[in-house]
Amino acid sequence: MIPKGRLSLLLLLFIFCLGGGCTPKMELYFVPAEEVDFFTAKEKENNGLPINGRDIRLNILQNSSCNQYKNYIPQKEYLSHYPGYKLRVNFHFIDHKDGPYNYEPAAARKMVASLLHSANKDLKDNNANWMPYQNDYPILPVGYEMVLQGQTDDPADDGIYFHETGDEAFYVHKGRNQNLHHRQVIRDFGIGMDSIMNIFIMPHHPDSVLSPTYHVGAVGVYLGQAIKMAGMYELNQPGWAYRGVLNHEIGHALGLRHAWIADGCPDTPMHHNECWSRSKQPPCDTAASNNVMDYNALQNAYTPCQVGRIRLQLAKVGQRNRNYLIPHWNKLDTNRTITIRDSVVWAGAKDLKGNLVIAPGAQLRVQCRLGMPLASHILIQAGGQLILENAQLHHPEGRQWLGILIERAGKNKGLLRIGGNTQITDALHPVPGSASVPSPTD
Repeated sequence: MIPKGRLSLLLLLFIFCLGGGCTPKMELYFVPAEEVDFFTAKEKENNGLPINGRDIRLNILQNSSCNQYKNYIPQKEYLSHYPGYKLRVNFHFIDHKDGPYNYEPAAARKMVASLLHSANKDLKDNNANWMPYQNDYPILPVGYEMVLQGQTDDPADDGIYFHETGDEAFYVHKGRNQNLHHRQVIRDFGIGMDSIMNIFIMPHHPDSVLSPTYHVGAVGVYLGQAIKMAGMYELNQPGWAYRGVLNHEIGHALGLRHAWIADGCPDTPMHHNECWSRSKQPPCDTAASNNVMDYNALQNAYTPCQVGRIRLQLAKVGQRNRNYLIPHWNKLDTNRTITIRDSVVWAGAKDLKGNLVIAPGAQLRVQCRLGMPLASHILIQAGGQLILENAQLHHPEGRQWLGILIERAGKNKGLLRIGGNTQITDALHPVPGSASVPSPTD
């Protein structure tokens, strides 16, 4: 016999379940062929889904959305959807054999630590752009940080190197004997240049330093696989004072041009670059710049367009700049799972660090390349939708990720829709009929 109190509780629970209050049994399974909704261009148009490019059959490598910087500008409400990258760098201190004309090792390491810390802080925090005057541009994280990288596993190889040579040790920025574009020290002393951005710290020529017409300033130049910088030793300032020079040259390496000219960014107005810093007197009260790609005292601000262009370069497979990245996709970070909770479109390429979850009632449309980490998965929860439109889902190095999971709760389940030339590769559990190619078992 059921006690009276227990019977009342069971009756209440039964009534609650009849009203839909009980949680249905949950199932998780990798998506089978019969549960994939393949759609054509016409169906896509009728459903109000945006059509990318000129044709729904457009090849993924030619997908126009993937090549537009606007699709790489982070939305402030979804910053977690834009994982950042780590870019490997090393430093070479070049001195003349008759020196010293450059830092001793202890001072050099102290300078590098200060330089990288402050340069990375500007990349992470960014700053409000002064130009155009009184603009309302959002302040966005740039999308990468620099990491000091040695070439070997030897603990003594800290990525900071010291070399002595002849007159090619000196940097001459201007004048009849200018040599800033010479690459001899790069050819002689470059280390790991296929995977590490090499930065050469050089002294100005002592004869140039003595000339009253030669400006001994902090300067730099990007030369394809390396950066040359000079002026640090002579100016004798802390490392943070040169963060703008370093970030400026890395900006060139990542596809940015000088911002005072026509650089392809509508939010960097052309100007005369006549104000080194802001002052109370015109024109520098309103015409001064702090943009990283102008010449100025700060060089600590990036516009949304510049951020988008950098992120496009770092996400684009085949670009040389990706060789400098630490491949975060080779280790799954479950703390970096992204959960989609409303309607979101990913029109630019991404390399995730964790799993991807589409929550009930949410919709994610992927319209470009999506790099999945090793052993990761995508979970479409019951009531969620994942729409792949000319998308490419893969592991960035062809290693194995798990695939797409569907959650079922009673009659409700997750929905996967696929259209265009969508490709799903490297998945342990491929999606049938979607140009899927499973990777070999590791």
